[in-house]
Amino acid sequence: MKFHLIFSILILASLTLSACAPVSQADLQSTVEIAIALTALAQTAAAPPATTAAPIIATVEPTSEPPVPVATEAPGGPEVVFLAEGSFSADEKAQIVGRVIDPFILYHQELADYPQLLTITIEKYDGLAGFGYAAEAIFETGVYAGWLVPVTGVIVDWWLPECLGPCVLSDNFRAAYPEIVAILEP
Repeated sequence: MKFHLIFSILILASLTLSACAPVSQADLQSTVEIAIALTALAQTAAAPPATTAAPIIATVEPTSEPPVPVATEAPGGPEVVFLAEGSFSADEKAQIVGRVIDPFILYHQELADYPQLLTITIEKYDGLAGFGYAAEAIFETGVYAGWLVPVTGVIVDWWLPECLGPCVLSDNFRAAYPEIVAILEP
């Protein structure tokens, strides 16, 4: 698993760099050597420690209120990460979970022969007007999906599947997200 993720990242970096400037044979060879070294490291029983400093153990004072979950997940569901979590309001999180994350998870869980979704990462984005967030999903095969989340005013728009032709939606998805179905099948 680690190998696939590392290899995918290196290939993605190589492709990105090659779009910017020509890649020499030496650069490609260096990338392959790095991938081989990282693969060997990932396959060892224990990676070498990053530092020799003692680990810092964070403690949290108990409170009377239980922690608020970031997203509703089925057992074995993906890990959802909000980058710079403190910068998201409770309303932002609720909208993103309800309108983007949950529909994305349900849609992909019900696709036949689709790899398991491991993580979804959400971060604030201000690079393009009309898009307030950037989302990334990583599947168990190393497949990566990334997209910008549109926002209309202060309302997060619904996530929509990207289908080549008519979208095949399960009955469960149709029942859970009639708003998305209405957009896809006017």
